Amino acid sequence: MINLDTALAPFQDPAAYAGWSGEQAKKAADAAAAEAGYTVAWEPGDEEWILLADDAGYQAMVSVRYPLALATPTAAVYLRGGETSPTIVEITEFLEEDLEATPELLKMTVLPYGWADDFDPGAFCANDLFVESV
Repeated sequence: MINLDTALAPFQDPAAYAGWSGEQAKKAADAAAAEAGYTVAWEPGDEEWILLADDAGYQAMVSVRYPLALATPTAAVYLRGGETSPTIVEITEFLEEDLEATPELLKMTVLPYGWADDFDPGAFCANDLFVESV
């Protein structure tokens, strides 16, 4: 399991993400997409994450609220070191339920409105996090 607590914990303090915005997230996503040949999907105002995809499926998601990205190892390479580089959590794949986080920390950060009954904070995938944050 990949525990997200270490990556999420700093975001309890607004100073940890004061300079981050949807614009910064889009810059990071666009730069990675241009280099890797990914497509970028995001509906501003509706979605908390910008998705990066290739022909095989989603490869990464970049938060518009926090300098945070969940990315496959290949996509992580393209997100690192850019002008606006978020904290990167490497995931196995987008649909692999190998993520876990403390429920209280999820509510304080990426899922402030809670989640559906079928979401398990002890075993979820990047796609689940994306869906629950919409």
